[in-house]
Amino acid sequence: MNAIKSLNPHLFFEGQAAEVIAFYQRALGAEVLGITHASEIPGADLSPERKKLVAHGMLRLGGGVLMISDVLMNTEPSGEQHVPPGHGAVHLEIGDVPSLEKMFAALSEGGRVTCNVHVAFWGATYGVLVDKYGVTWGFHCDAKKS
Repeated sequence: MNAIKSLNPHLFFEGQAAEVIAFYQRALGAEVLGITHASEIPGADLSPERKKLVAHGMLRLGGGVLMISDVLMNTEPSGEQHVPPGHGAVHLEIGDVPSLEKMFAALSEGGRVTCNVHVAFWGATYGVLVDKYGVTWGFHCDAKKS
C-alpha cells in the first residue's frame, strides 16, 4: 500500500509569486487557499522589499493543490539558493474541450505556445504552452469527454 496521500507541485519564482497567483486565479479559475508573506514569519529580519515576498501560497486547481513561493525566501545566509528558480511543468486534465480552449488561451497570454491545441494521435485534445513566467503547462482532455 502506498502511503502517499497526494502530490502537490511547488513552483518557485523570483519575486513574482503574488503576480503569478493572481494570474493563475484569473486564467485557470484557481481558488486561493492561502498566502503567507515573508513579513508574517516570526523573528525574520528582512528588508522591506523581502517582507513583501510570498513565503508560501496555495491554490486549488480542480482536485489538486499547487504551491507557489518566491525563491528569494529559500536563500541560505551564504546567498546560495537551495531551491533554484525555474519553474518546471504542470499537466492539467481538463473535463471538456471548450474549458480547455478557454484556459489555454488565457494562460498563453504573454507566453508562447509550444504545441497548439489539437486532436493528438491517441485521440485526446492536447496542447502545451510556456506561460509568461516560464512554467510549462500541458493541457489534456480525454477523447471520451471531447
